[in-house]
Amino acid sequence: MCTDIWEGYISAVEEALPNAMIVLDRFHVIRHARDGVDTLRKQELRRLKKELPKDTADGFKHTLWPFGKCSGALDPAEQERLGVCQAKCVGGIPSTFNQKTALKANGKLI
Repeated sequence: MCTDIWEGYISAVEEALPNAMIVLDRFHVIRHARDGVDTLRKQELRRLKKELPKDTADGFKHTLWPFGKCSGALDPAEQERLGVCQAKCVGGIPSTFNQKTALKANGKLI
């Protein structure tokens, strides 16, 4: 049975169809991964804005779209912004972004 991530749906399926295999739908899994990456991105950008000079911190603006795309779909300017941001960020942003990209590209849970 394919369902979204909401616990209520999963519980209902388990109750009504105890032998059913539950599969989470790809859209909701990818959206959840994208939201997680975006939360990390926002946290790191707030931290960098406090720690770096204003002109340097301003270089991290416009990172939402690069973080939302798969790495192969980035134009050169987006690749550069994403690379600089990943180099300065801590807290697992590069690995989280790479996992989200792989999940989106393959449609498989990692």
